Amino acid sequence: MTKKIGKVFSIVKQNAPMENATITNTVYDQNGYQITYYSLGANTNVIPERNVQQELVVVLQGTLYISLRTHQGRRDIEVREGHGYLRPPMTLCGYDAHEEPCVIREVTLHNDSVLSKKLTETEVFDFKNLVHFEPGMISQAHLLCDRQLTFNMYAISERKEGSQEIIRNTLVGVQQGRAEIRSEGRTCVLEKGEYLFLLANAKCDYAISMNTIISILEEEN
Repeated sequence: MTKKIGKVFSIVKQNAPMENATITNTVYDQNGYQITYYSLGANTNVIPERNVQQELVVVLQGTLYISLRTHQGRRDIEVREGHGYLRPPMTLCGYDAHEEPCVIREVTLHNDSVLSKKLTETEVFDFKNLVHFEPGMISQAHLLCDRQLTFNMYAISERKEGSQEIIRNTLVGVQQGRAEIRSEGRTCVLEKGEYLFLLANAKCDYAISMNTIISILEEEN
């Protein structure tokens, strides 16, 4: 994972697309798992490749066109910002950006990774619809759980304060709303589209605003 420890950052800004270029940035590569960011300038592409393992593709900015190649020919799958696509193993496909730049996150998993049915029920899914606000409650969606990575989302309908010990290296992201996290004597405020990396065994205090959606990606130490 990215190692901007204890500092708020924007993945989109950190991986800003450049004109007439495609940029690849692998930030995690352990035991067959990878997390890679692709930044595609307008009208650029990533040439088709065949993947061995299943991959979770998330569009962070713009619109991605996945060109799926089969014996029946080519089929384009449109994945808009805030949406995702679970790419099955052994599929040949490429990535295209049309009129606007695009930033995506590609998570390479093991084929036996335990994935929520919410990720497999439809070809393209909207992350906003994976978790829902419920009055007075914290709703959660366990999207990925295996020995190396876990990925969960939470919807907080009312302001929530508390303390938490971080068990594994953790990337916290705010998809909607606002969160304030204090750890190691530093207070960080996260707005929509911003992230914070916390090391294992850290302790933190948090204050999460009402109507906030956060994502938690944890890696094995």
